[in-house]
Amino acid sequence: MAGQACPAGGGVADGLPDGFTHTDRLTPEFAEGIVAPWSDADGSLSLIRNASALNTNHTMELLDRHGSISAPTLVLWGVHDLWQPLSDGRRLAHEIPDARLVEVDASHWIPHDAPEEFAATVARFLADTPLSRPETGIA
Repeated sequence: MAGQACPAGGGVADGLPDGFTHTDRLTPEFAEGIVAPWSDADGSLSLIRNASALNTNHTMELLDRHGSISAPTLVLWGVHDLWQPLSDGRRLAHEIPDARLVEVDASHWIPHDAPEEFAATVARFLADTPLSRPETGIA
């Protein structure tokens, strides 16, 4: 069965428009690149494993660690994300000391949905972020 075509890739493709606010940017090339890893039997099994890994018990274990993050942190969040609501991004940014939240007019796939804003925001964050933080030992 390994290597044979499987319908899971089609299911992934069906949900892709939900990850875009600017659906004109959902190109066939992007969709193909996202769907390809899930398109055969091995990929379908991997998709099931990944979906199982979304169990919040795994991510909830990390909550206590957010307050100890000392690295400069940029949290980019799509305000129209149907899969991960903006309230999650706001909470994450609040839990990480000095994190900077930028709410982007996009959905889930921010680099593809709003590439100009994504690139400009990351470039600005990197330009404004010190190269080292002596108080933390980060160099």
